[in-house]
Amino acid sequence: YRLTTSNSSVLDVAVEAGYGSHEAFTRAFAKAHGVNPSEWRRRARPFFIDAPSGVHFHPPAGLRLPARGKVIGMDVLVKMVDHHIWLVGEMISAAGRLDDASLDRVIEISVEGFDDEPSIRHLLDRMVWQLEMWLAAVDDDPFEVPESARDVALSVLRERHADAGSRFLSLVTRLNEQGRFDETFVSTMCDPPEVFTFGGMVSHVLTFAAHRRALVICAFHAAGFTELGYGDPMHFVARA
Repeated sequence: YRLTTSNSSVLDVAVEAGYGSHEAFTRAFAKAHGVNPSEWRRRARPFFIDAPSGVHFHPPAGLRLPARGKVIGMDVLVKMVDHHIWLVGEMISAAGRLDDASLDRVIEISVEGFDDEPSIRHLLDRMVWQLEMWLAAVDDDPFEVPESARDVALSVLRERHADAGSRFLSLVTRLNEQGRFDETFVSTMCDPPEVFTFGGMVSHVLTFAAHRRALVICAFHAAGFTELGYGDPMHFVARA
């Protein structure tokens, strides 16, 4: 790190690191990195080396700890779906603290949006039936797209979300375990029918849901409810 970020001589860096001589430092450095420090400095590269504990001091003042277990990219995707299902459930519960005027107030945005006259109630309903729609598409079951901005009770939303959310998460978990995200299915809901991959479908759900969740969260803040923060998945994914 010091070779990369300072103009100190190799000898000065060696002394700072606790080496008694330039030669001792050069031998140790070459053994770890394959080249001597002067050559490495001319063409710097990552400086981490394996440590038995997996713990690395990360200059200038950081620390990197080993992972609790091996996590691949698709595992992160499953956790993102898990977070989405959990957060929508929390939003539905939080919506119960607001009056109908707050639930049905149109959320004003300054650009063209995905939804006509979005409100908290409408967006929560939209995120739930998004899951219901894709579950039906995967199983080739009939599904009728609901009318926009319909009046739906939170108690009904809660029941539908509990069912669709658990089934959707189970589907994504199973796809991940079986390595089937690149597998395709035909959606007969489209006219004409279209072919999608499971991975593309999940990515689609998370992309549009993230936009709608953000609008609901901001509407909650405008209504004085801030307990869900901004719905950031960072800590949820880390502890899942």
